[in-house]
Amino acid sequence: MAKIKVNLKAFYGHSDSCGSNKTIEVEVSENELNALKKIDKKEIFTENVVMALKGGNIILKTLHDKLSDAFYNMVEEYRLFKVDNEFLYENLEESMEDDIRYGLYTSEYYDDYEDDDDDYDYIDDDEEELNKYYRWVKEHDHEFIAERVGLDLESCRNEKVTYKILLSL
Repeated sequence: MAKIKVNLKAFYGHSDSCGSNKTIEVEVSENELNALKKIDKKEIFTENVVMALKGGNIILKTLHDKLSDAFYNMVEEYRLFKVDNEFLYENLEESMEDDIRYGLYTSEYYDDYEDDDDDYDYIDDDEEELNKYYRWVKEHDHEFIAERVGLDLESCRNEKVTYKILLSL
């Protein structure tokens, strides 16, 4: 097993400031590492891996799938936590009522919490209960959060997967 560094980068607009990027370290098998080295570049882009796959190099399929999943996870996090959601308040209010009705949430979970700095600015400080609920929601997996904040996670899969593998030859 070997480790490689991979830069994930997504653009959501017309400038570099409209996007997200992340560098991750990924374990690869010796076979995967050798297949990457055959591409014979220090920087291997998504397109290089896709071309190798189309050329019959199926050894890289698992790695490509793993990197695609990491990319989509990054996009989901951006859309869940960093993009302003103009309907957040309404979505959370409705979800909170449902979660209370079904016994999933009670305000006692967060009675001792202070306001978070990362709560959305337009949630009024007077809405402390909603802020507590939002903190509780954010502790769950992406699917759970998306359902409550009104995000269609499948729409995150529309982004073009973009990664760059940094390889030491």
